[in-house]
Amino acid sequence: MKNLQKRRPGLHECQPLRWGATLLAFMMGAATVVGGSAVNNARSADQSEASQSHTITIAGMAFSPLQLHVHAGDTVVFQNKDIFPHTATAPGPQGFDSSVIKPGGTWSTTLKHVGDFRFACQFHPEMKGEIVVEK
Repeated sequence: MKNLQKRRPGLHECQPLRWGATLLAFMMGAATVVGGSAVNNARSADQSEASQSHTITIAGMAFSPLQLHVHAGDTVVFQNKDIFPHTATAPGPQGFDSSVIKPGGTWSTTLKHVGDFRFACQFHPEMKGEIVVEK
C-alpha cells in the first residue's frame, strides 16, 4: 500500500495563488480609487449630494432620448446597441468627446457645467442629440 499522507504544498506551489490574490486585491482597490470621490466626483457646495446616472441609448442610427435634462454633477452613459461604431461629441471647451464607442460598448461622462450641450456622432453627423445641464 502506498502512503496516503496529506502532503503540505511547498512555498513555490502557493506563489501563483498568493500573487493572483494580491493582484486581484490591488486591482479592486485601484478601481475604487478611480471610480470614487477622490478622482471624479469633486462637488461644489451648491450641487446636490446625490448625483444620478442617466443613459442615452444608441440604436437604429439614433440617440434616445434626443434631449436629456440632468443636474450638474450627474453622469451620462452612452450605450451603443447599434451594429455600427459611433461617437458622442459635443464641441467646445466644456464639451465632451467619447472617441469610438464600439457596438455593444458604453462610454460615460460626468457633466459639471451648467448649459446646453448639443452633440452628434462624428461618423454619422445626422445623428444628433442634446443634454441640458441644470443647477
